[in-house]
Amino acid sequence: MVDIKITGIDEIQNMLKQIEKKAKELEKGTEIPLIELMPNDFMKKHTHHDSFEHFIAHSGVVPDGKDLTEDVLNSNEFNQYVKTTTKFKSWKDMLDVASTEYIQKQLGF
Repeated sequence: MVDIKITGIDEIQNMLKQIEKKAKELEKGTEIPLIELMPNDFMKKHTHHDSFEHFIAHSGVVPDGKDLTEDVLNSNEFNQYVKTTTKFKSWKDMLDVASTEYIQKQLGF
């Protein structure tokens, strides 16, 4: 958790304005690259891999020279890989936790 030291009402108002501004930016619905959504610290915390790239490279579900697609990410093979090599039950669970952590970090929590 983040330690927040507040010494006055003005600081509270400024902090809330900053959170509101960041929340509005997130609300725009911009796409976040998976590599940004799952940075190295996330991958080290939740998997046995140092990076998202390493995680994908060792998945065996993305042929060499091919792009990582939504179909691949939602495939049974990839879900099984996630289930057996991470702390998550599925790709959706992993994505949900990554999204939550990303939003919390962006809002300063």
